[in-house]
Order: sequence, then C-alpha cells, then structure tokens
Amino acid sequence: IQDCRTVLAMQPHHFGAASGMGLCYLMLHNEAEAIEAFELSVRINPALSNIAR
Repeated sequence: IQDCRTVLAMQPHHFGAASGMGLCYLMLHNEAEAIEAFELSVRINPALSNIAR
C-alpha cells in the first residue's frame, strides 16, 4: 500500500497503482479504503468503469 501511495504521489494519474492499492485493501478486508482506491482508479481511467461493478 505504501508503494502504491509513493507511486501516486509521483505520478497522480497512475491508475495501476490506484487499483493495486484497492486490491491490497481488499486483501486486508478494509472495504472502505478499497472502494476509495477503486473510485480513484475510475476517475483516473474512466475506461475501468467495470471495476465499479
């Protein structure tokens, strides 16, 4: 998660880091943070809108 945050700090439009962070939060059973990260992914790359489903 920290690596993803670091990448996003340097490259705010890196949707892979945002979606990866969401997956990490899911693995930790932190659904609220996962949703935030996935929503960020969709804002960065709207083509990922299927991720919201």
